[in-house]
Amino acid sequence: MPGKAIGAGQACLCSRRHIWPLDTAVAATKRLREETGVVVSNLTVCRALNEAGLRAQEKVAKPKLSAKNIKARLDFARRH
Repeated sequence: MPGKAIGAGQACLCSRRHIWPLDTAVAATKRLREETGVVVSNLTVCRALNEAGLRAQEKVAKPKLSAKNIKARLDFARRH
């Protein structure tokens, strides 16, 4: 049995403005279900988002503060 297509909800789901506050495909699935009544799996939503070019992004690792920077920040905080 083929999977259920999202159909008209896909355009709504894949607009960046609509999905912007959502962190995961699970959250997008829940919002789609609440707003349109379309019941689909998380994997279907994940595929639709990937096809639309919306992919997960890893956070960029920031360098840890050096002892010099920690001292400079503390001095600044004490002065101000």
